[in-house]
Amino acid sequence: MGRELMRRRSRLDYKPSKINVINYSNVYKPNTKTISSNYGKDSYPKDAHEEKGSGIVTDAREDVTMHINQSCSWDSISPPLDEVTRKKYEIHDLLRVKKPAFLSNYKNPCWFEDTTRALRCIPYFHLVGFHKCGTTITFNTIVSHPETAAPEGKETQWIAGQRFRESSNIRRFVDRFSTAAKEIESRVLTDSPSGQTFHHLITGDGSPTTVNGNGKWRYMPGNYNCTEPRVLNPHYLYHLYPSTKIIIMIRNPTDRMISAYNYMTLEYPHVTAESFHEEVVNEIRAFEECLSVSSVRTCLYEKRVQLWTGLYHVFISDWMKVFPQEQILIARLEDIRDDPYISFSEIFEFLDLSRVSRSELQQMQKAGKDNKGKTRFQARNESRQLLDDFYRPYNIQLAKLLQHRYPTYT
Repeated sequence: MGRELMRRRSRLDYKPSKINVINYSNVYKPNTKTISSNYGKDSYPKDAHEEKGSGIVTDAREDVTMHINQSCSWDSISPPLDEVTRKKYEIHDLLRVKKPAFLSNYKNPCWFEDTTRALRCIPYFHLVGFHKCGTTITFNTIVSHPETAAPEGKETQWIAGQRFRESSNIRRFVDRFSTAAKEIESRVLTDSPSGQTFHHLITGDGSPTTVNGNGKWRYMPGNYNCTEPRVLNPHYLYHLYPSTKIIIMIRNPTDRMISAYNYMTLEYPHVTAESFHEEVVNEIRAFEECLSVSSVRTCLYEKRVQLWTGLYHVFISDWMKVFPQEQILIARLEDIRDDPYISFSEIFEFLDLSRVSRSELQQMQKAGKDNKGKTRFQARNESRQLLDDFYRPYNIQLAKLLQHRYPTYT
C-alpha cells in the first residue's frame, strides 16, 4: 500500500502550464518597505501585514505567479473607480498572498506554522460548482473515501464571498481545515525498504459559488475600469496552489433552473408553476436587455441570476484558460445517477485516490447526504420549452468547448 501511493504520488510531480489568460506589459510594482519576518523575503509592499507565525505573508505581490496591470484604460462605458473604493478593496487581492513552502512528504498542500509548529493545510481539490448540480452528494461521497480527511463543512464560501467579511485574511480560510489537518498529520505510510514516510490523505472545499461568484470583480486590482473581468476566482486559486484539482459539476441547465427555484425557499417562498414561468420570461428579457449594452461575460459576472448560471461554457472557459486540462474534471449529474460506480471511479482516479468496490461505494454514498429539497411545483411544458430554446445555442457552445467529450444538452 505504501509503495503504491509513493509511486502514484510521483505522477503528481509535474509543473502545470503557466497562466495564459493575462500577459500585460505594464507590471504593477508597488513601493516597498522592509518589515521583520522569519519567513520568506525581507522586503514586502507598503502597508504589508503578516499573519504572525502562520508561515503565510500577505501583501507580497512581487512573488505572484503572474504580473498584471492594476487597471484598464478608462472609457465612457464604465465609470472610473475612485481612490476610496480602490483602497477599500486592495486588501482583498489574494494575489498579494505569499505562499508557504509546502511539505514534500504530504500529498495535500500543508506546512508547519513557524511559532506553534501546528500543521496547516489548504485544499488539494476544489469542487467549485455549479449550484444544484449534485455538488453535495458528490463532495460528501469523495470525503467518505478512506484516503481523504473531511473538513468541518462542505462549503466555506470563502473565495467567492465570505472573505470580504473577513478582510480576506487568508488565515481565516486555513482555519476551516484545522480538523482535516490533524487527521492528515496523524495518518502516515512508511516505505519499508527506505523508511521514508508519506502522508497520503487529502482534503477539499465544496463551495459551488466559487465557479461563478465574482460579484465584486470591478473593485479588484487587475479589473479597475475594465468592461470585462480579467482577474477571477480561478486566478486566486491557481496562485494559492498551482496544482489544485478542480471539479466542475453540470447538469441539463433547464433541470438545474427548475431545481434551484424548488430549493430556494427563502428567495422564492411561494413559487408556483405560474410564477416560475413569469420569472423565466423576466430573466430572459433582462438578459437580452443586458446584451444590448454589454458582452455576455460582463452580464454573467455582473449579476448572479439563476437563468444565467446555466450558460456553463462561459464560466468553464475562464477556468480552462487558467488551469491545465489535466487539472480540471467535468462531471455530469446525469452520469452519476445513471452509473455512480463508473462516475466516482473516474473522480477518484482524477484525485489520485485508490479504487473502491461497488459495495464500498454504496456505503460511502449512504454516509454522504444529498441536498435535494422538496418539489414545490412542477414546471409547465411551455416553461421547459422556453428554457430549452434559450439554452440551446449555449449548450452547443459548451459541446464545442468540451470537444464533444461529454454528452451535452443539445
